[in-house]
Amino acid sequence: MGDIHLNKPLYEATAKPSIKVENEEDYEEAPPKLPRVSSAARLAGIVLDVILLHFIALGFIRFVPQAVLSMGELAPWVGLGGGFLYFLIGAIAPTGGRTFGKLITRTRLLGLDGMQLSFGQALLRTVLLLWPLGLILVLRGFSEHADRVSTGIPTMPAFELLGPAIAAGWYIGNFIFLLCDPYHQTFYDRLCGSIEITNDAPVAAVGEYFAEIRQGGIRPSTRRSMSSLAMAMAFFLALAGATIYGYINNIKHLPADVLKQSLQQRAEFNMEGFGQPVPADMVGQDSSTTHSDTITPAAFQYRRRGFINVDELKKNPRVQNSVDRIGSVILTKEGLESMKAYLNSVNMDRLKRGEGSTSIPKEIIIEVSFAEKPDLLFAWKNLPVYSQGKTVPLPDDWLKEIDRETSVVEEKNSHYGKTSATQPSVPAPASPPTTATVTASSSTLSTSTTSLTSKTATGEKQSTTAWQ
Repeated sequence: MGDIHLNKPLYEATAKPSIKVENEEDYEEAPPKLPRVSSAARLAGIVLDVILLHFIALGFIRFVPQAVLSMGELAPWVGLGGGFLYFLIGAIAPTGGRTFGKLITRTRLLGLDGMQLSFGQALLRTVLLLWPLGLILVLRGFSEHADRVSTGIPTMPAFELLGPAIAAGWYIGNFIFLLCDPYHQTFYDRLCGSIEITNDAPVAAVGEYFAEIRQGGIRPSTRRSMSSLAMAMAFFLALAGATIYGYINNIKHLPADVLKQSLQQRAEFNMEGFGQPVPADMVGQDSSTTHSDTITPAAFQYRRRGFINVDELKKNPRVQNSVDRIGSVILTKEGLESMKAYLNSVNMDRLKRGEGSTSIPKEIIIEVSFAEKPDLLFAWKNLPVYSQGKTVPLPDDWLKEIDRETSVVEEKNSHYGKTSATQPSVPAPASPPTTATVTASSSTLSTSTTSLTSKTATGEKQSTTAWQ
């Protein structure tokens, strides 16, 4: 067979796009992609890293909760240590300066000389990245200790706000710093001499990029970047400081009777080894029972990072009469006034929207539960192991007073044409009274007993829940 001769080569040395160009001389090749990382890519990378740490911690809590609970109060520090190792390993040479988030966003971390970070640089960068989380744990530890050992009005819980405030100022300030920086560095990048670049930039472009950095050194300090960080830190610190000042000032100026009532409430609510309870969802009854138009729930939960011995709780007389004590706080004149004020505000809002008034609850369910809390900082969970509760009828004279005030409100709104006195009411659950204003006797509490089994991390534990 004879040789085949082509009039032109199969492939051109410089390929051009297949689209037609009116004047080929005007055609220019697209410039190479620059190594500079966008601010959106940097933000997405750190968010993805935190999400990954959250799910890893959640996996430990879900599958090996006993191991987490066995760490007790050290568990959050272990979680922080895991996060520290994650970011440290993701900044050194063996990983190419890539964490999971950087792999997804196709970026990597290098030094200002274009080489991988040294171990010292990576260590410094990780410390600067995570130190606010350590501060949060320290201040939270002081606050929780003060809450457990004191039955007075502590001021330390207010200072717990400093940790989140400083953390918010640091991270938001660094992001604003990044937006203002020509190379999209954060402040902690500047301090440790690191920079992020894209993975898919041409080698020549990367070389020119770092040559530009070396020629200018680390660059003169950008006033706008530094001022943005300082302003963010100052804003959040001022916000926390104003809150702390208001908290302490309110305590100092409390009337004597209100202060006495608050101290009495804290004394009644305080539980050795747990401190003060927090408002929580009901665990001993389903929502259809506790959120009807005639029953309103008031649930409180004591929590501990570590194991809870249910047998010891059952033998503890203070635990066994905790529902009576909390009920004595709720069913005082002040507690009922707080509930009445809430119901009146709910009724007013509903009538303004043209709806009927909410149904008045005839009973209140008071529940006290105890929960183990596996906490790895990036994820935590409350696992109830014991609960007890009572259904308490509300006083008849209080119900009549509420009904009378509701009728007056409906009549006024009907007069102004906002609603009709004959309009059917729409049942809605009433909220439990707040725990800050309540105190009273428990002589009206009568109960019958059922049993509740809670399956938790430590196995099945039998608990007693009392309901009327």
